[in-house]
Amino acid sequence: MIHQISFMPVRDARKLVPDNSIALISIHDAGQEVDSQVPKEDWGYFDHIGFDDAAYDEELISEYGADFWNYFDGCARKVHALKILLMFKRIEESPNIREIIVHCDAGRSRSAAVAKYYAEKNNLELEGDTTYANSLIYTLLKNPNQFEEALEEHVNKPSKISHNEAEVEKVKLFPFGWVDVLIESIFGKPQK
Repeated sequence: MIHQISFMPVRDARKLVPDNSIALISIHDAGQEVDSQVPKEDWGYFDHIGFDDAAYDEELISEYGADFWNYFDGCARKVHALKILLMFKRIEESPNIREIIVHCDAGRSRSAAVAKYYAEKNNLELEGDTTYANSLIYTLLKNPNQFEEALEEHVNKPSKISHNEAEVEKVKLFPFGWVDVLIESIFGKPQK
């Protein structure tokens, strides 16, 4: 059972001594690798995820429309929140792990948001200032579907192709609908 969660900057994560009763989650920028000086072996659990320290909301989705991902491509998305939720599930399934440490570059925004979400959900004390917690990943962890309607309306507008072309496109596309069904079976339906 998890008794503690904390967050820190990468400079402090580099000094950590691995322990099999601790889970370490490393957050880095999109397209980057985990910091090479952060220990990755001998933890009770280790994983990493990459997304930029920026945020958007329904208003920005509407404002940027079809060009939205040209400006916000590296930001957290539903898939990032689902991956973090799956990390938490795997950590909780490990009977040895008692503590979770989350780090990001500065240790103020992305890691603070992830730790804040987990601490609130599990009624754990959380030390540290979460004033600058990344609002986007925090919102997506609470509800991974938060921006789906706005994205569908303003960004993912259906193209004007013929019925036959649409059928061909359906065959080419990977059916992502199963991901939602799987996630709901694991975590239950998201709360609004």
